[in-house]
Amino acid sequence: MQIAERLKHVQQVLKLSNIEIAKTCGVSDRSVGNYLGSDRIPRIEFILRFCEAYKVNPNWLLLGEGTPFRDEEEFTYVARVDVRLGAGGEAEIFEAEPKEVYAFRKDWLLQKGNPRK
Repeated sequence: MQIAERLKHVQQVLKLSNIEIAKTCGVSDRSVGNYLGSDRIPRIEFILRFCEAYKVNPNWLLLGEGTPFRDEEEFTYVARVDVRLGAGGEAEIFEAEPKEVYAFRKDWLLQKGNPRK
């Protein structure tokens, strides 16, 4: 995935128009169109404003490393499933499909134990 594709991803997730991005980042909507439609690397001023305004992880935008949004790095997402405790302490899962997903701060979960468990 190239920078243009990652910019498009953020645009689609946040439902932003080229004009909104242009106004926020201080460039013309034509420049935004060029950044989204080609392998042209945006100017650093644009990248910094874009990342700041939309809370985008600059490492992800430029290098494809990490998660797209900075807020996502602070949280671990845990799905809620229906389970029932059986005899002998064994859990029986009734529905494997998650009902909801909850976000927990990683630092809080680490105080409680291993977040993966």
